[in-house]
Amino acid sequence: MVTSRPLELVADYGPGDPAFAELVRRLELALGDVTVHPTRVAGGDTLAAGLCVAQLALAPGAAGRIVVHDVAPPGAEERRVCAGRTASGALVVGCDAGWCWSFVADALQSICALELLERATLRDRADTVAKVVVRAVDRHPHAVREPIPRAAVPSPPCWEVTAVDREGNVETTLAALPAPSGWRVVVRVGGVSAAVRVSDGTVDLDEGELALSSGALTVQGGSAAERFGDPRPGAAVELHPTAA
Repeated sequence: MVTSRPLELVADYGPGDPAFAELVRRLELALGDVTVHPTRVAGGDTLAAGLCVAQLALAPGAAGRIVVHDVAPPGAEERRVCAGRTASGALVVGCDAGWCWSFVADALQSICALELLERATLRDRADTVAKVVVRAVDRHPHAVREPIPRAAVPSPPCWEVTAVDREGNVETTLAALPAPSGWRVVVRVGGVSAAVRVSDGTVDLDEGELALSSGALTVQGGSAAERFGDPRPGAAVELHPTAA
């Protein structure tokens, strides 16, 4: 019995787009034994893409799984495509854009540039991504060009606390959800870190659970400020993916 490998596809287009259908068809025909699981982020949102990539690549999963990301920041014409592997063997392939690699870079054995550039038009992107993934999976002898120094990958961004209200909600400069609603990220404020549920307002939260919604850190029935050591305005806020 042949077991299908999961291929996690993080992209700013998805089901309903002809280019997406074409990409899925090309991947399934070329690799044969994969099942594509899409995660869609907002157009050009490399921050959300980077967090999703790290979540999917670092979570426990089937051997030989593949995480592909294809997110085009506004104005991009051509972008370098890279690949890397986690210690557990997950293959990560995607463009070198924005924060797409920022959250997973430290967990990869290396990041290497591949010999193809990804073009920005949606149809070209679908064609190029499929070719690059196949070559990376097959370990094509001419696929790898050169390693990417860790210093060349931007560090995960940080934000600031803007205010703390009477209820202990911590307002930040974060303008958009950093990951799909319902996912967890690790938030560090000053010297305190905690797991936080990303919420668009539709997620059921447990009593006492930390949430990040509309740029604010809140707690069901409690004070987020207390949980984060009563931060002052200007304190740095950092986001990192959880390991599972």
